[in-house]
Amino acid sequence: MTQPTKRKACLSRILAVILLCTLLVGLSPTGIAEHVLAESASSAANKMSNSSTHSPLLVSQAGTVAASKVHYTNKVAVLMYHDFKEDAKAKAISLKVFQEQLTTLTKNGFKFISMDEFKAFKLNKGKVPANAVLLTFDDGYEDFYTVAYPYLKEKKIPATNFLIVRSTDTGNPGGNPHITWDQMREMLPNKMSFYSHTYNQHFYIPNGGPALTSRYPAASGKRAETLAEYRKRVTDDLSLANKRIRDELGTKTDVFSYPYGAYNKETQTISAKVGHKLDVTIKPGLNGPAGTLVYRINAGYKSISGNDLITKIKGYTK
Repeated sequence: MTQPTKRKACLSRILAVILLCTLLVGLSPTGIAEHVLAESASSAANKMSNSSTHSPLLVSQAGTVAASKVHYTNKVAVLMYHDFKEDAKAKAISLKVFQEQLTTLTKNGFKFISMDEFKAFKLNKGKVPANAVLLTFDDGYEDFYTVAYPYLKEKKIPATNFLIVRSTDTGNPGGNPHITWDQMREMLPNKMSFYSHTYNQHFYIPNGGPALTSRYPAASGKRAETLAEYRKRVTDDLSLANKRIRDELGTKTDVFSYPYGAYNKETQTISAKVGHKLDVTIKPGLNGPAGTLVYRINAGYKSISGNDLITKIKGYTK
């Protein structure tokens, strides 16, 4: 059979299939043809590229993600926030910008997951949807409850807050108010989770570095802190923070966020010793299934629109 004859026979078979589908499912011939051509084009594109940004249709917890909106797969973007400021001059994010960010992410195919889902992904080979995003907040400020939580609850978006636990225990007199244990207990059933950001090591040592990674130097007639004393101080602090969370909330304490994102081999060893399975940093990037260090993308400024945030996230897919 000649090539023109083969092409005609093939075209006849395709047209016959289209007409049959029209009769069976009630779609127009044009609609069926577009579907067949789209599937053929998608198949050809997948064969030409192994890039995650050209993946076929993927099904997530919220339904089907269009192929054109698959920015990455088998990875999670962990976003970092702190507090909220409505003052236009303040750099910290406002509720309006926060809402716009999350709305824009949703419209562009991003799917919000919980810390439990993220832990399953990192530790137990769990699956996550395409374009997975986890929201995290540091420090445990009260405006997580008064500002962010009502919106997150309404939209059924999960989030995690890493607590400076002493500030919750004491109320942080003279400083920014922090969320209370009662407020946290109220939020737990609505996909909010809480973990340690130390008990009381979120500060810089005088003439030194972050308390979690630094030893006290000799000063005012006092000798320098020994390595053994440093290890005990950090171990005792992290253990107390976890105990308080378990006592008050009855939840797991296997994730930890480093103050200032500062860590070293000593802190990693101590963190694992007290039961942490994931250590959260401020190093930017996306998170694959391997490794125990968690990368985050800072989203907590008024100047970062939803589209800006998407551009930042997609920058780490390259």
